[in-house]
Amino acid sequence: MLSNAHNVRYSVVIPVYNAAEYIVEALSSLNNQVVGNYSVDVILVNDGSTDNIIEVVEKFRSDFEMPVELISQDNQGVSVARNTGLSVANGDYVLFLDADDTLSSDFFFNITREICGSDKNINLLITSYRKVNRNTIDYFINKNIENDEEVKYRFLNGSLYCNMCTFIFKRKCIENIGLRFTSNVKFGEDIEFYAKYLFSQNDIAMVPDSFFNYHFRFNSAMNAKPGVKRFDAIEALFRVEQFLISHNVDKNLIDHFDRVYLPSRIERVFCQIVRDGTNFNEFIGLFLDAKIENILINNDVPALSVAIKCKLITYSPRFLFFLLKLIDFIRNNSWTNLNEKTKVH
Repeated sequence: MLSNAHNVRYSVVIPVYNAAEYIVEALSSLNNQVVGNYSVDVILVNDGSTDNIIEVVEKFRSDFEMPVELISQDNQGVSVARNTGLSVANGDYVLFLDADDTLSSDFFFNITREICGSDKNINLLITSYRKVNRNTIDYFINKNIENDEEVKYRFLNGSLYCNMCTFIFKRKCIENIGLRFTSNVKFGEDIEFYAKYLFSQNDIAMVPDSFFNYHFRFNSAMNAKPGVKRFDAIEALFRVEQFLISHNVDKNLIDHFDRVYLPSRIERVFCQIVRDGTNFNEFIGLFLDAKIENILINNDVPALSVAIKCKLITYSPRFLFFLLKLIDFIRNNSWTNLNEKTKVH
């Protein structure tokens, strides 16, 4: 527990690549935080941008109340950029924010209140988030959970709302386990990082009333159609599995990871690759690996539809492939017809 007189220090690491259009909004959300017993320093890592991001940041920085460090490097990807920021962070806690996302104005105030008011020496805080579309806002609220083990099981069962920016990590704990983002990975590097951290820590706190705002943009990398590159996410989860084993995580948690979390994620990646428009022969060999087959066959996924698709990936992948294609075709055509009918002439 930290005393109420303790000034909690936060480091916010923001990787930026051609984000001049959005970065001021992100920085403004940091600059407009409710005053509290905390301090925030911002580390911007310019990952080889070709736009005017440096000019925009320099112009904004003169009116910024928090320290802003701007580091420029050759383009090496988001993982390396985050690692660069992490290497110079000196806050008690670290938060990773994307350049086009924002925080609620009371984000750090609520987190600090939880840290200072807890009888635990908190190693991880998990907040809620809002998905902001053009015309709608969807709320994903993580309710209070007192038991660390329950937090971990909820993560494995898919009932914990997770995003890289909903996790606030204690910096010393990151260093103690030597954790860094895996480079040269397009998908899954964020889940790999926070899953390894989550399962290696206790003294977890939920902060339901602090919100990270995920701004959904149709042109973002997360909304692209990368096809087989999505398989990176499965390989990332295999690295998590090895981490759990090597760090002597509870065997029941590892078993749940293998029988529930892994098969559900593999099924999800399979479906995403299909919906990206990938040719069947381009990727099916990836899923015919003996280890993946064993995971899918022996799944204990509670959602029946997911459990069935896990079996189909193994026993009849071609059938599932064309079934998903058919479902998408029907959905897309139904949506097109609906739009045509609702047009004003």
